[in-house]
Amino acid sequence: MKEMFFTLAVKLTLIFIWIFTGICVLFLSRDTCYTLLANANVEGFVAVLFVWMGGLLNMTLGLWLLTHVRIKWCLWTQAITIVVLTILASFLAPSFWIHPFAPLSKNFALLLLIIYLYNHLEKQA
Repeated sequence: MKEMFFTLAVKLTLIFIWIFTGICVLFLSRDTCYTLLANANVEGFVAVLFVWMGGLLNMTLGLWLLTHVRIKWCLWTQAITIVVLTILASFLAPSFWIHPFAPLSKNFALLLLIIYLYNHLEKQA
C-alpha cells in the first residue's frame, strides 16, 4: 500500500513539474527565457520558436504522463529531454550550476524519480 501511494505521488509530482514548467515558460516568465536566449545570441523568431517549443514540450510531457498511454516511452522521452536541456542550459547559462535555487542540479532528482517510476512499471510487467 505504501509503495502504491509513493508511486502515485512520484507520478503526480512529475506531471505537476512538467505542466507547471510549461506554463511558466509560456506565460509567467517568458521574458526570462528570452533574456537567457539573448545571452547566447539567440533572438527574434528563433528565440520565440525555442520558447514556444520548450513550453509546449514540457506541457505535452506532463499531459502524456497523465494519460498513462505508452508510459515507458513517455518516461524515456522525459529522461532524454532532461539530459538534452541540461546540456544546452550548461552552455547557455553555466552559472545555473551554482545558482542558489539550483535549476540544473535539480534535474538529477527528476531523473531519479523517472527511473523509480520506470522500474516500478517494469516490476509490474
